[in-house]
Formats: sequence, C-alpha cells, structure tokens
Amino acid sequence: MFEEKIVDFKPSPGSIPLVGASIVVDQSDYPGVIRAARDLAQDFARVTKGDASPLVVISSESDYDKIQTETAIVVGSVASSGIIKTLAQQVKLDTQAIEGKWETFSTNIIDQPSGKCEKALVIAGSDKRGTIFGIYTLSEQIGVSPWYWWADVPPKHHEELYATEKQTVHGEPSVRHRGIFLNDEAPALTGWVREKFGGYNSKFYVKVFELLLRLKANFLWPAMWPGYPNPGASFFTDDPLNQRFADEYGIVISTSHHEPMQRLSNEWFAENPDGSWNWLTNKQKITEFFEHGASRAKGCDSYFTLGIRGEYDKKMLAEDPAAVVQDAIETQRQVVKKVYGREDAVPQLFAIYKEVQSMFETGRLSVPDDVTLLFQDDNFGTIRRLPTKEEAKRKGGAGVYYHLQYVGDPRSYKWINTNSL
Repeated sequence: MFEEKIVDFKPSPGSIPLVGASIVVDQSDYPGVIRAARDLAQDFARVTKGDASPLVVISSESDYDKIQTETAIVVGSVASSGIIKTLAQQVKLDTQAIEGKWETFSTNIIDQPSGKCEKALVIAGSDKRGTIFGIYTLSEQIGVSPWYWWADVPPKHHEELYATEKQTVHGEPSVRHRGIFLNDEAPALTGWVREKFGGYNSKFYVKVFELLLRLKANFLWPAMWPGYPNPGASFFTDDPLNQRFADEYGIVISTSHHEPMQRLSNEWFAENPDGSWNWLTNKQKITEFFEHGASRAKGCDSYFTLGIRGEYDKKMLAEDPAAVVQDAIETQRQVVKKVYGREDAVPQLFAIYKEVQSMFETGRLSVPDDVTLLFQDDNFGTIRRLPTKEEAKRKGGAGVYYHLQYVGDPRSYKWINTNSL
C-alpha cells in the first residue's frame, strides 16, 4: 500500500512493457529466489489471463542467448546472482545502495542487458528475502493479492503492464522479524488441514510460507496443539521437508513461548509420560532433548526460544520457579555453544509470558544481552509494557507477542470473536 509505484497500466516516457517479457534468474542464486521467480511467471498469467511469462534460468554468460524477448525482468541477489554481479561490473547497474542491507531491494530499468534484449527491469535484492520481497512486490503491483490462494482474492485483470522508468530503493524493514504463531488451531484449522493435506506436512506449510513472503513476513512459530491425532502436531517430525522447505523459501523457524530450543512439546510426550517434563528431576534428559533440537536445526534459518515453563504450557510447580528458569537459560546457552561454537551463534529470544514477567521485572532473571526480550500482551490485545530506554539499547532488542485469539483462563475467544491486527 505504501510502497513506491513501479508498475503502470499504460505506457509513459521511458517505461517498458512487461507482458510477454522473459523473467531471467541465475542458476547460482538462492533456490527460494528461483522459486519466487516461477511464481512471478505464473502471476502474469493470472493477471493477463494468458500464458505464463517465459522463465529463463541462466547458468553462464553463454546462456544469455536464451533470452529471446526484447524486454526482460531480471531478478537476483547481489551476493549470489552471477547476472547481477556482471551487470554491476559492466556499470549497467549500481547496487551500492542495497549492499550489506537487511531485506532491501532496488528496481532499475537498464539498456542492453544482453543479446537480443534491448531493455530490462532489474530487481536486485541485498539478500535472499530482499530479492524475494522485490519479486512479490512486482506481483502485487501487477494485480495479484498476497491472499489470492488463502482468501480466493481474484487477480485484477490487465492486458497491458509497464514498468515505470524511475529507480527505486525499498529499504530495510523497521522490524527485522515479523510473523505469526499457528496456535489454538483445532478443530477449525486442524480439521481442514487433515481433510485437504492429510496433516501438518510440507504440502500445507509451503502455502503458509508463500503467504508470509508475499506479505513480506519472515518468521513462524508452527502449529503445536496436542492430541489431533495423539500426540499432536510436530513441525520438525511430521514431515522432514517442513524445516528444509522453510529455509529454502526464506522463513525463519522458531518455537513457541513454552517450547524451547526448536523442540515441540508433542515430541517430548510422544516418548515420555506425563509428569516427566520436570527440570528439577529430569534435567539431564531434557538437556539432551534440547541438544537434539539445536543439532537438527543446523544449516537452517532459526531463532531459538530460551527458558522453560510447566507441562502443557502451565505455570511451573516449583519452590523457586525463577531459579529453574535461570538455570534452564544458562544450560541452553551452553548447548548452543556446544553445537555451534558460541553462545550467541544463533539468534535467540526469551518470551516474557504471564508469570515470567514478574520474575523478570523483580530482577530474579538475568537474560544475556544478545537475547531478544519478547514481551506479550495480556492475552486480550492490550500491551502490558514496552521496553525501557535501557532495555531498548540491548543488542538482542525487543519484540512483542500479540494475540489475535486466545484459549485459556479466564476466558477463551477465537474464530469470529477475535482481536484486530
């Protein structure tokens, strides 16, 4: 809505036609970028009601002859795309404004990118998601809503589409990580997912990943309710492709406020009885459980949740709960160091949820400076507190966990009776 316009539906001085233009991407680029380029090709078909745009995947400069159209849409990341690097070396493209930035992209129209192609719209991204966001920005501006699949929003029909001549830079987001938590998912979502996809598998999750990226989000706490069917959803084990595809698409995976270290509660209770989730009596086994989650996440874009809560997201039954939480945090940091080499090698957050907030505010918890403080609302959409000036200076920064709907004391609300976002 607030992005600079790069598409028009009638020609203007310096604009180039986009309908029928080849979409060009480098084979060496991120798989998620190549996949989004395929989406863009299909999006042109959705808008024009014609054929998908030709997709040309380049592996070397000799492949430039594959571009058979007079105009092209070139997409790529500055670090991985050979095409973008070549255009920059030829001084046809200036990437200085986006290099080293977070999720940033630029658009430019250039002359003679190669061979028969006379002009091209170049979407260059500072990183994987910056490039993908640039691709989906073009998709949305030609008329494809991010909600085209989930909400059946029909694409806006246009027979003519043009890229405007202006150069644009779409800068870093003000919030680095933005996403959703699929919680309280049964029976509505779970029943539908089981009917349409057979469970919370990669066929379902890729639809979620695509929606998030089209909305320029990048973060997910996956579904985790128990008992549907028993022991319930577990993102990491229900389908081994879930975590792999999340990383490939460009989605950062984390786990909910009471499920630390990339492990879901249902994984624990699939092999351990009720009453066994007890840090005081079962610390060694729970630590090994955490270590497996950290190891399994290697190579994937992750944000580890620290801390510990009672069984099934309940208040911990302990004489000194704060001491238990503190010990858990310190142990988890040592697990990260053991698996990754440094305590801060992976982004981490600490969810200040319900009774944990009083522990934190009374000084009974010491959270490392690089760990993000995730504050929460009161479960009913009212923010309880914001970071202080000193907390805002922390390396890990701060975030907010906000409820659209809620199941729990003193009153559950969901489905139609939800909060505004």
